[in-house]
Amino acid sequence: MTVDELLRALRRIVAFDERELAKGQAALRQICTGVTLDSRRVTPGTVFVALRGLHMDGAQFAQQPIAAGAAAVVSERSASDPVDVPWVTVADARLALAHLSAEFYEHPSRQMRVIGITGTNGKTTTGYLVGAIMEAAGIKCGLMGTVVYRVGDRDVAATRTTPEAPDVQAFMRQMLESGCGACAMEVSSHALALRRVDGIRFAAGVFTNLTRDHLDFHHGMEDYFA
Repeated sequence: MTVDELLRALRRIVAFDERELAKGQAALRQICTGVTLDSRRVTPGTVFVALRGLHMDGAQFAQQPIAAGAAAVVSERSASDPVDVPWVTVADARLALAHLSAEFYEHPSRQMRVIGITGTNGKTTTGYLVGAIMEAAGIKCGLMGTVVYRVGDRDVAATRTTPEAPDVQAFMRQMLESGCGACAMEVSSHALALRRVDGIRFAAGVFTNLTRDHLDFHHGMEDYFA
């Protein structure tokens, strides 16, 4: 799809002023080559989503991905300097990132059974159990979790329990192409709070338990449970 088609698909979920697409028509007509939050992974045709962190805002460094060929920037703030590519301002950049990623990879979760597993303890064990049940039923099952990302017959070393949204969607697309009919996926509380799994259609959810943990990130047990 073109960059323009991808951004207009986002409009169904995340509100933004479509007049922001008027700038950089040549960039919008490009074939979109990816969606990323990492400026180091930008290639010509990539849509770069600038996320706001605890101390810094990715929008401050947008000139780097633009110089690398980014076809558009999505951010929670307006461009501080003139840019020659579309700059789309949204209320929640993480929500936009999740739905752009799902759209770019053609919503793989709608074509397979995704079982999300959350809770403080037991996610990894439950993920392996769900995967084994699926395989015993004759359904090839991918796996994403703390130990490994299993994509078809290939194992990828896990960098975190639940990857960022572009990687989640990319792995599920690869699972589909490898013949998987299901995915057992650990979903951390951080991933839920940071919208890494927004845009995924879950066939089932598993909640294991809730004990005191991650309170350096969550604002108390009620916030953690929510």
